[in-house]
Amino acid sequence: MKNKNRQVLFALVVTFGLILTFFTAINTYAATGTSTETARINNVMIDNGNYKTKIDFKMTSDGSQLILYSPDYDNLDINYLKAELGNSNVVTNKNGDYVIVNLTNELNSKNSGSFNVEMKQFNDDNLAIRDMNGNNLAVRSLTPVDRANENDSDNIDVSNKPVLRLVDSGTSSSPIGTENSYYVTGNWYDYDSKNVALYYSLDVNDPSKASKVASYTQSESDGHNLVVHSFSENINLSGKSGNHTVYFWIKDSDGNWSSVSSSVINVAATNKVYSGFSPASALFASRALVPAAATAGNSVVKLILTNNGIDTPNTYTADNPYMSKSTGFQFKVYINTPNVDVYHATVYYETDVESQKVYISTGGGFNSTINVPAKINTSLYTDNKLHYVKVMLRQSKQLGSVISNDPNGQILASDTLYFRTGYSLAVDPPKSIDFGSYMPGGGKSPILNANLDGSKLLVIDGRNVDNYQKLQLITHNLKNSTGNQLGGNIYWGNTPYEYGSPIDIRNIDGPSSNNTIKTYDLSSLLEQNLKMKLDTNDLSSGTYDANSSIGNVWTWQFVSSL
Repeated sequence: MKNKNRQVLFALVVTFGLILTFFTAINTYAATGTSTETARINNVMIDNGNYKTKIDFKMTSDGSQLILYSPDYDNLDINYLKAELGNSNVVTNKNGDYVIVNLTNELNSKNSGSFNVEMKQFNDDNLAIRDMNGNNLAVRSLTPVDRANENDSDNIDVSNKPVLRLVDSGTSSSPIGTENSYYVTGNWYDYDSKNVALYYSLDVNDPSKASKVASYTQSESDGHNLVVHSFSENINLSGKSGNHTVYFWIKDSDGNWSSVSSSVINVAATNKVYSGFSPASALFASRALVPAAATAGNSVVKLILTNNGIDTPNTYTADNPYMSKSTGFQFKVYINTPNVDVYHATVYYETDVESQKVYISTGGGFNSTINVPAKINTSLYTDNKLHYVKVMLRQSKQLGSVISNDPNGQILASDTLYFRTGYSLAVDPPKSIDFGSYMPGGGKSPILNANLDGSKLLVIDGRNVDNYQKLQLITHNLKNSTGNQLGGNIYWGNTPYEYGSPIDIRNIDGPSSNNTIKTYDLSSLLEQNLKMKLDTNDLSSGTYDANSSIGNVWTWQFVSSL
């Protein structure tokens, strides 16, 4: 059977007597302290369109795991890595752009070893090797570095120039259709600069003739950790029509330009011209700019889905999200503001991934739907996790008689739409699994039932390929601070399982044939069947944990089911 997906389940136990509670968590790495582990990324070879390199490492006496992180994660050959190290020794986290590798089988008597990595050849591919605390042990560009423009020190061998990637760029054979503005989305990262700017040029591939679009900032730690930042901007195309090529660059504060990225677009002829505002801005501009604050009053802002000419009011919640396999969706906004001249506000929208953007500015006495849709590009959200888009009516900023947009202004009204999208099979694990408490000699049964405390175990299936899968849970015994294990066994129903053996949770049917996403709520199934039977002759009070540093994480995985 072949593992399709694994998600780490970290366990934390807080005890008084003996209380067992398991929490799922997303890794956040703090690059603090000095690691005694070392790693080196050796010289890179190119073979059939792939970068190939060997990783040499030396671990501490009790260490066996490293993190492979890449802002270009999609280019990593995960199957090659699993063949190299074994399926069970590779835990992937696509959303976090990293892989955890267990190197127990690669260690020699000196706690050293090596393994090979392959990565699809592309422009500006970078790879970082980290310890389990998130400290960089080695960072290297797999793309040949211009030696006159590099950062090379302490096993760091990367280019000084920023990296830019566009999302859903058009080509000459398949241009992106647009009207008088082009909504561009993408990602950038830079190893050694805190400040960068996005530039574009229409039909001229020359950064010296490019115009600035927006500026972005990051922390020093973001740079050194190769954190990927997303952006979305509108490019004004008023007066243009037909096919054009838009060229984009990122320029950092040191004057280094990224490699060029481009997109071919087709601009439809139109008589409508907007310059960042809808026709409602005329109403806003015609009112007296008096220095008075807006009040919430009966302000209303509502999000309306609009796809294929069909408008749908937002009724989607976290428990009942909008689901689609499409590459994007659009929404309009309905606004109702108090009929007072002193009312000045701005509609912003944001998602849990993309930062806040201006949609429209408005004044008082406005009651209408703005028929200029905003687009959410779902290629940024293909993990099948729960996401949201939120529209907010914020009070504008006033300085004397001058009124301007205020991204931190008071929220006068808001509306949130929850959604899932993607083409994969994913598990959304419960935030906690609580096995209750046990006091030796208290007369309570040593069989403890799982309780999710209101959280859920969900499987989200957005696949297009008919490939039957099975969800499994792999558990490991808990340990306290002195290394003692918790006595007992794990059960599924009435069947005992050894720790480390996969427990079959449920077969997952074939994917839907239409453009929808299936969701399976397995919360009740888990609570009814998952149990822990304690060995009353082998118990002691204390705090027991399961985490990556001591090698006993709990994981969810999908395997083929025939």
